[in-house]
Amino acid sequence: MYVICTQKEKESKIIEPAFFYNIDILFSELAACIHSAKWMSEKALDFEIKSTKENLAQMFNYVETIKSDFLDGKQTLYDLAFNAAFLFWTILIQHAKIIGIVIGLKLEEFFINSLCPENRGQEIITEFQNVLMILSSNYPDWTNEHKRQVLAIWNKLSREYGYSFTHTPNGDYLYV
Repeated sequence: MYVICTQKEKESKIIEPAFFYNIDILFSELAACIHSAKWMSEKALDFEIKSTKENLAQMFNYVETIKSDFLDGKQTLYDLAFNAAFLFWTILIQHAKIIGIVIGLKLEEFFINSLCPENRGQEIITEFQNVLMILSSNYPDWTNEHKRQVLAIWNKLSREYGYSFTHTPNGDYLYV
């Protein structure tokens, strides 16, 4: 296992800015998809699922290339950490959109097969779907506790793929 530490400088921080930026996007997309779903057919939902899965697979391959290049000394730590963090947020945001559509169409029995690359993380995505189903009933009163729940799922998902992020006062750490 490689242990990689970002520098202490503020611009090298990855986790905290990524969290505050992406968590708001995730909740906004969830709400938007819940409220706009009535205009989406199940055929359009199927297309959205298929195209999202393909796009996430491409992103995953890109991050794996950066990881390989980093380990060969051809990429920076910042590039790897930023792109890996972004990948796992994007996976959750894309799932939140699909889950929002499912909620909006009142397809609560609809089982979200993982859109994750390599079909990994199904248990994590099922947990995420259950959390978002509950959160949707609290809209728009989402709290910091709700955000912490989603952050915990993001951490589980990144670890599923061999990336572990840790935020400390001295910097952000990435274990790969």
